[in-house]
Amino acid sequence: MSETLSLVEKFKKQSNETAALIETTLQDDLGKLHASFMKSLTESETIITQGTESLNDKQAKLTESLETHHEAINTVLSTHLSSVQVLTTESLEQQKAEIAQMMSEYSQELSQTMQSHQANALDFIQHRAWVVVIGCAIVALVMMGFGVMIGMKLG
Repeated sequence: MSETLSLVEKFKKQSNETAALIETTLQDDLGKLHASFMKSLTESETIITQGTESLNDKQAKLTESLETHHEAINTVLSTHLSSVQVLTTESLEQQKAEIAQMMSEYSQELSQTMQSHQANALDFIQHRAWVVVIGCAIVALVMMGFGVMIGMKLG
């Protein structure tokens, strides 16, 4: 009977040691996984911050460009209105058509510029989104790998 108790105590001791080893290994692996995840998260935040700053810069440049174009339009209109007053021999309808055509061309150019800026901004956001998705997939694969390793150690 004392042999049985001795075996039971020995088994209990070995079980406790194994459990402590598994717990220590698990804590270490979880710590490493957490550090890796936090690093990936920090990198993703940095990428998103840079993207946001880049978009803000582009928006500021676009706003500045729009203000410049607005001033140019005002100058052109002012010049044409002065011309209308000075040139009484020309047809007002002809001048109106010229101004309309000029404004139409300018509006088309401005529209193309804005569409180009919007397309560039969308491309930038899509590229950064793929970086974040791939980073998350890598973290998920690493977590799955740790799970398999822990399962193999336990099994």
